[in-house]
Amino acid sequence: MWILIRKFEPSEKTKKELNFNEKYDVWWNTLTNKIICDCPGFYFNGHCKHVKEVREKLKKVVIKLRKQENEEN
Repeated sequence: MWILIRKFEPSEKTKKELNFNEKYDVWWNTLTNKIICDCPGFYFNGHCKHVKEVREKLKKVVIKLRKQENEEN
């Protein structure tokens, strides 16, 4: 199941150089744990700063949830 995690605004540089004004969508597949983005960087390179940021935030959430779970037990 794919979940839309976040929309990112393109930088002024991207807007100017690539004439790209649409927001980027970052999606997370809850079954495979795959995260993808529809920005030009991810499209051409298979990775981008948007996916990296979302992955780091999800990791922090998981750590916090595990900590809470351990405190309850």
